[in-house]
Amino acid sequence: MNNSTPLFGFMSGISTTIGFLPHILFITVLLILKAPIFPSHLIIFAIGAKLLGEWLFLSFFRSRMDKIDSLSNWRSSITLDLFKHPNVILSSFMMLLDASLDVILIYMIIKVSIPLVWALLILLGCQALSSPIQGTLSDRFSRKSSLLFAMIANLIVLLAFSGISSTSANQGSGLIINLLGLSSFSTALQLLLLFGIKGLFGNITVICRASIAEIIRIKTLEKQQILQ
Repeated sequence: MNNSTPLFGFMSGISTTIGFLPHILFITVLLILKAPIFPSHLIIFAIGAKLLGEWLFLSFFRSRMDKIDSLSNWRSSITLDLFKHPNVILSSFMMLLDASLDVILIYMIIKVSIPLVWALLILLGCQALSSPIQGTLSDRFSRKSSLLFAMIANLIVLLAFSGISSTSANQGSGLIINLLGLSSFSTALQLLLLFGIKGLFGNITVICRASIAEIIRIKTLEKQQILQ
């Protein structure tokens, strides 16, 4: 039992990685066996992998909070007012935005007839690799700075995707593609590389999930101190 500050960012990143691993292995096995791959099944399993990461983090969060002496009754301190906190609302909105961006990028991948299996393998693989790192950095430094960096990375990827769609007909390259040094690659490879960039640097959910957990810890601790 201790009162040390939990590393929610690291816990969030590890949860994401563990949640994605079964799906990554599943896709890899399908590719090795050259088995039929249905896009609908891939999307369903990807959603399941994300939900598994959420469940794992919730389990880690509960376990870690139970080990803090001063928060022995922390569950009774959680009320609806806590979830009306501006940072909780903002973090929840950003997580929804992150999921929406994934949907938009996957739609664009399907629209240009790139195999969805490779796009998901690259996206989830990069996220699994980088999530613990980004989560740890958010613990050591400002979560706001980490979130801002991830948001900028996602914005660059979205603008680059849009640039590819608008310039592919003219066989040109958008400004963002030129700045990223991807103009020499084919359109399909550009899109897959952008998926990798999104996975490596745009893990908004990992940071926001840790931010919500930290707010719950701080606010419940304050309530416990008032009651005492």
